[in-house]
Amino acid sequence: MSAYVVAQLRFTDEAAYRRYQRRFADVFAGSGGKLLAADEAPIVLEGKWASNKLVIMEFDRCETAHEFLRSPPIRRYPKIARPALRRSRFWCGGFSTSSKSRGACLFGAISAS
Repeated sequence: MSAYVVAQLRFTDEAAYRRYQRRFADVFAGSGGKLLAADEAPIVLEGKWASNKLVIMEFDRCETAHEFLRSPPIRRYPKIARPALRRSRFWCGGFSTSSKSRGACLFGAISAS
């Protein structure tokens, strides 16, 4: 069952964020995930948008997303990201077509920094 990580980013230092952004492709490359969206100008359909960017990543399994989020390169990443941005990350499991219930992949809180 697919799993998704959604991040809302607010830049606090855009130059530092751009350095962080350039490194992300290398970190994400071996993750087993797929970058579905990375938009600095999402169209707000309802409510207010207080962030600068929306990122959506898809993983084939909950465990794959978990491995990526707990991998050493990602765990080192906050040291680079912290001065550049504030983020909220959300976890959501996909729907299983073989079951009536939504699949849930719960492995602890995903950090917000």
